[in-house]
Amino acid sequence: MKQLLFSAFIVVYSQCSFAQDDSSAVAIPYWEVEIDPEIIEYSEFLENSETQEGFEERMVLEQRIEELPFESSEREQLEKVYMQIEMQWMKSSQIRSVELMMSVIDDDQERETGSDQEPTPIFEPERIVVDPAETVSISELEESEQRLFGQTQFDSRIETRALNPTIDWQHEIMKTTKSVGMIVENSQLSRISDSLYQLDVTSTLGEKFQLCPGEAFEEQPVVGIGSAFIVEENSMMTAAHVFSRNIQDYSVVFGFEIINRKGVYNVFIPEQNVYAVQDTVRLDIELDLIQFSTDRPINREVLKIADNNESDVRDRIYMVGFPMGLPQKVAVNASVRSNDSPFHYFTTLDAFTGNSGSPVFDLNSHKVIGVLVSGGSDYEWNGSCNQSVVCNFPNCMGERVAKINRFFDL
Repeated sequence: MKQLLFSAFIVVYSQCSFAQDDSSAVAIPYWEVEIDPEIIEYSEFLENSETQEGFEERMVLEQRIEELPFESSEREQLEKVYMQIEMQWMKSSQIRSVELMMSVIDDDQERETGSDQEPTPIFEPERIVVDPAETVSISELEESEQRLFGQTQFDSRIETRALNPTIDWQHEIMKTTKSVGMIVENSQLSRISDSLYQLDVTSTLGEKFQLCPGEAFEEQPVVGIGSAFIVEENSMMTAAHVFSRNIQDYSVVFGFEIINRKGVYNVFIPEQNVYAVQDTVRLDIELDLIQFSTDRPINREVLKIADNNESDVRDRIYMVGFPMGLPQKVAVNASVRSNDSPFHYFTTLDAFTGNSGSPVFDLNSHKVIGVLVSGGSDYEWNGSCNQSVVCNFPNCMGERVAKINRFFDL
């Protein structure tokens, strides 16, 4: 397969035009979007995760986007091109799904009628005429309702890559995810070169916790033990109980996430995305919060902290972290259930072990209002395997979030 160098691709994307730039453009389904032939070729190359070249090229593209300033036009163009690549992946997946379905239908008909007979159509597609003026795209619906959909009605965790950078409020969430890292024990990291680390991804969620078939993310690897986020140029915060040993036995890793629809994740982490935990800056045992320093300044955005603790029980919130040590997830569609405690919120967040230390954001301001510190049981044994626990109000209080302004005396 022809390899397109990233530098050459810069020339391609700089010449592309996008329907999103036209305010009068009509929203159309992804399968009707015309994709530039060069981008189709490039997306097919990136999608082939079985080739080392494709994997390395995808890492270059992802890293290039991360390195660019958030508000730069170059980053905006790259993100739009990446969206087109995603659309092309979706289109090719749709074609393969239809081909598979039709092959199954053909096989069934041959068994029923015999190979020498003309098969009878199982269905006749109905042609539906829709007035374009009355249609609403999924993206428009999500933008108006500010709602995303997770694994099930009881689990609203989504992959970071599910966020749409062309929708303003989702783009804001995307920006916050870049400042949230995964806490790992140093034994989970191996330096394989001067500029690259490798994560230990030998355990999957399902295997490690004996989960029942069909549990969310059961095939994904578990690596981390907690989550942390940037509060100053060279310091971060997490839940204090995450550090059960000497604080210098841990590191923070950025960029561990699912990077395409096939579930490919970053096993190799560039050195610039790994920070050693150094010393305690501040500790609050009552809130179960700790601020710690890193071995060098962090080349990422410092998150904004809410300056008051007035969060109404109807406020909509979200959380970014690494539940069960999985690749990064965003817990959406949540709210503050109770604000009666002077030190904590009780929320409807879908949180799991490993989310300890995750920042919780107000959906309107995208400022940190608190830190996830505890919650109910994640799984329960049904006699043969572990299944997710569903928190039914009012039988459970919800996930507990320490108010961050109490820690900083804001």
